[in-house]
Amino acid sequence: MNGAPDPDIAVFTEALRLPREERDRYLSEACKGDAEFRSRVEALLRAYEQAGDFLGRPAAERPPKAPGTKSND
Repeated sequence: MNGAPDPDIAVFTEALRLPREERDRYLSEACKGDAEFRSRVEALLRAYEQAGDFLGRPAAERPPKAPGTKSND
């Protein structure tokens, strides 16, 4: 690993900093006509938005143990 940032992640991260209405213009400039590159970045943005606050919410309580199982607590 050479420590260079992944271009997909770099563009994705920068796009997240922008208001949604400015992202299309930014992606056009950053991806320089590379449709495959842009598609990968747009997929990352969609996945991020679909995840919502998934990691920001507390975990649900564990379901009760099934009868006859040992507890590891």
